[in-house]
Amino acid sequence: MDGRNFDSLTQWWVNPSRRTTLRAAMALALAGPLALGETRAASTVCRQPGKTCKRETQCCSGICKKNGKHHEKKCRPAFSQFTCTIAQDSCLQGDLNNHCSDPDKICSCLVTAQGASFCGFIIEIADDCAFCAEQFPDTVCVQGGIQCLDKPFVCALPCDLVPV
Repeated sequence: MDGRNFDSLTQWWVNPSRRTTLRAAMALALAGPLALGETRAASTVCRQPGKTCKRETQCCSGICKKNGKHHEKKCRPAFSQFTCTIAQDSCLQGDLNNHCSDPDKICSCLVTAQGASFCGFIIEIADDCAFCAEQFPDTVCVQGGIQCLDKPFVCALPCDLVPV
């Protein structure tokens, strides 16, 4: 962080209205997972890849599949997951600064339209996944929410493809 950015951050922090906004944002970030319900939120201790599972919501990645010939299901890693879990959804929780990869990249934890955790950079909001596929072929369609302009989906670039 250079001196100019530090000064700007300092001025932002001392502004009383900003502190109120920050307190509200922190409260929203803490309360957000409680409002998600069981369908989208992983348990507080989600299961890592390779662990047995019965439902997608048990896995940090949101992916629970059979292991080849065996009938036992196991958690699988998600594409471009990085440090994200399905309990971290920036579009619903209101924290688009939920960095999940290289600190020099502005990527957030999101949840794909299929329910898998995903680390990406939001390119565009969309009404459907077909828009993302047609207009931005390198993107992944992720679930939108109140913090993503209340659209049902957003097109996000995998963080691996975001330049520094």
